[in-house]
Order: sequence, then structure tokens, then C-alpha cells
Amino acid sequence: MSGESGPSAPEFWPDIFALHIVDGQLWVQTWTVTEERGILFDVFDTKGRYVDNFYIRSMMKGEDGQPARIRMTIVGGFAYFNEETSDGLFVIRKCRLVGL
Repeated sequence: MSGESGPSAPEFWPDIFALHIVDGQLWVQTWTVTEERGILFDVFDTKGRYVDNFYIRSMMKGEDGQPARIRMTIVGGFAYFNEETSDGLFVIRKCRLVGL
């Protein structure tokens, strides 16, 4: 209710960062990113059943020096994402996904 004071809402990240359809499966890119393992993905089948999870390592770092969350497109065994260079140019990077 407006006008009432109380504790502020806690800060949180939603669980889903991005969705990808890969080989007929739904890969859910989560907000979880760790320095040791990388970006966490959950995998679901066409009926919405949980299948597995895995991590994709990323060498990209955020401004705070921690591993970065990046928007990507996954097609044909590759991940594509854009990156800004130090001189302000935008480039599209293509990385092969190995071991999936």
C-alpha cells in the first residue's frame, strides 16, 4: 500500500537471462556465472521436462573484473555474440562450442 513504510524490496536477479532453441531442445541461459565454471545453462526437452545442465566458459569480463553475462545466439555448434573493441568498433565473435 502506498504511504506505508517498510523494508525495501530485496535486490535479486531473475533466473532466466536468455532462451535458445538448439537441436529441438530449449537451452535456458541463466543469470548464474562463476569464475571457475562459466555461464550455467539448463536444458529442457520439447515437453518441457528438465533434461540436464552444463556450463559454457567465457573469457569475457565485466567492468568489475568478474565473468560477464553475455547475450549470444547459438546455431550449428557455434555461439555468436557482439563485442565492443577499445576503439569503439562493434565486432561479431564466433566461438565453437566444444564438448557438448
